[in-house]
Amino acid sequence: MDVIFQTMRDLIKTECRAIFAELRAEQKAQAEQKAKEMLLTPTEVCEQLRISEVTLWRWSKAEYLTPLYIGGKRRYKASDVQAIIEKGGAGC
Repeated sequence: MDVIFQTMRDLIKTECRAIFAELRAEQKAQAEQKAKEMLLTPTEVCEQLRISEVTLWRWSKAEYLTPLYIGGKRRYKASDVQAIIEKGGAGC
């Protein structure tokens, strides 16, 4: 009888570890997605891309990096900024 209980306990532990590993992976994926959806101020964008406000304005006008307007304030998607960084920053 002890062998059955031990076997069941081991199976439950293994299953719990698998479930927790899946939950951690899902949580990590959600956190990464949320970070991509984060909105940045023009100053933050300029710092990350190492460009001037004038360049950012020019890129916005050329629709290279299009801002969102929230409450009359410009914000930029972090995922758009990351895409520019990944392709080497060659802009307009």
